[in-house]
Amino acid sequence: MHRVRIAAVTAAAAVGLLVPGVTHADHVPGHGAPNQGPAPNEFADDFEPPLDAEQGYPIGGFGGLDRGAPTERLPVILVHGNTETHDFWQRSESPPTIVNVRQRLLDAGYSEQDVWALSYDGAAGCSTTGCGTANDVNVPDLAAFLDAVLDYTGAPGFDIVAHSLGVTVTRKTLQQRPDLFAKADDLVLIAGANHGTSVCRGIEDTWWGCDEIAPGTAWLDELNGDDETPDGPTYTTIYDGSGVADQFYVNGGAFDDSQSPRLEGAENIQLPGTAHNTLARGEEPFGIYLPILQSDELEPTRRGGPPPHAGPPPRVEPPPRAGPSDATPSAADLPTTGAGLTTATIALPLVAIRRRRRG
Repeated sequence: MHRVRIAAVTAAAAVGLLVPGVTHADHVPGHGAPNQGPAPNEFADDFEPPLDAEQGYPIGGFGGLDRGAPTERLPVILVHGNTETHDFWQRSESPPTIVNVRQRLLDAGYSEQDVWALSYDGAAGCSTTGCGTANDVNVPDLAAFLDAVLDYTGAPGFDIVAHSLGVTVTRKTLQQRPDLFAKADDLVLIAGANHGTSVCRGIEDTWWGCDEIAPGTAWLDELNGDDETPDGPTYTTIYDGSGVADQFYVNGGAFDDSQSPRLEGAENIQLPGTAHNTLARGEEPFGIYLPILQSDELEPTRRGGPPPHAGPPPRVEPPPRAGPSDATPSAADLPTTGAGLTTATIALPLVAIRRRRRG
């Protein structure tokens, strides 16, 4: 069983999940991953992004059309995972079952005013250079970004789709900012280390960020508290659950982290045999969370003037359920090491728990 754990850690290092050589004592703002520079600014010209609280440069990302432009949707905020940037949500990759989330939201009737993403850890290239980040250092960035989007759009609230590390960054942000929590409507939390990630087992004190998201840490105990899903927003988790396909939540025999992403009180949807990145950008997962985001429509509003006349936005139905071959992890999602764990496929029935609304 020890070999399984080491294999999982090796797999994570291969895709740049963690930062080697940064100890627990170094886990303070300004002493983490190398500064890889700011990410590209793809925002509307009149949107002023907040400054990265750790590095001091403007946060990168995309979103916006015109300050106060009319909208019939709550803004959707896309929060990427470790070693990624906002570009994660707009890359089109093979196989064809990997979708460009930004474009698909626009195709579904959202406007540029409604679809936002930030890069909370600077520029791209992390998967090859080994850079990465942690949770607490990025909470101020997400909070400031949410404030800025709400101010720019005049929206009364927002939806969030978060992936991987973005899940725990999101949850901690909303925990620390009750005013923002009160404006959160739908939270789609994909493959997050809500109860720890297998790759941090045994290296809590030697790999940056693992003191937060190793199973059983005080940081996660505080995050989860007595109620993992406080009343207010709706909560949906999407995750693999097989213990095999998503290399960050492994069933290692002596330990089983396969259910780590689920939250008590959430609508927990398992897609067994689906790899880590596919859970956020796959055709089938997108077809699950799009209707959740579409569930709330607003009266068109523009600050400082009467609402314009507009018909209802088009509603896009989810695509047909994928066949078994589409549930298999893609090569782009899996590292090439790991004692067979990362290349295994599994044929399990889809477990989809009917969504309910909280609050």
